[in-house]
Amino acid sequence: MSSGEGLAGVRQGRGGGAAAPTPGRGHECRGLGRGQVGRRVDERGVLTTEAAIVFVVLLFFIVLAVAAGAYATAKQNVVTAAEAAARAASIERTRGAAESAASAAAHTTLDQKSMRCAASVDTDTSGFAVPVGKPAMISSTVTCTVDLSNSLPVPGLAHSVTLRATSTSPLDTFRERASGFMNIDAPSNGNSGGR
Repeated sequence: MSSGEGLAGVRQGRGGGAAAPTPGRGHECRGLGRGQVGRRVDERGVLTTEAAIVFVVLLFFIVLAVAAGAYATAKQNVVTAAEAAARAASIERTRGAAESAASAAAHTTLDQKSMRCAASVDTDTSGFAVPVGKPAMISSTVTCTVDLSNSLPVPGLAHSVTLRATSTSPLDTFRERASGFMNIDAPSNGNSGGR
């Protein structure tokens, strides 16, 4: 081989021919692509977990809001029942009639509110012992165990709660009242007739 042919071969090898591929470069590119896909899958998994956590937290606050609303409504209904009981008792003229009227008014009010409630009514009728002409008061306390299972069907939470409310109403200062439990409207046996 002449020196000219040797130089030509060297030039062709340097600039004229295609460069030989570098070993391992294709494998590095393919490996980088798989890494990016893996990272994307991991990011999607993290986002899904975060979304689930946010959903659970929001659901918890919604349940709390529903529970608070149901409790507030039930409490207001018991207060209304106590007010109705005190008003009904205050217009009666005897202790017995006042207690009966208060109980009937409270239960009627709760029924009108469509409340599932095991209610008891305690009426303080000591005001009937106050002489006519002096201010006197009568009070009624309504105790109610409210069933919240329909409005709050959530496992693990209490489905019933006991509520209590007291209301006071004045007796008519100048209206005749009896301190006992008898009916003062009944005729007296001693003056029922002459001999």
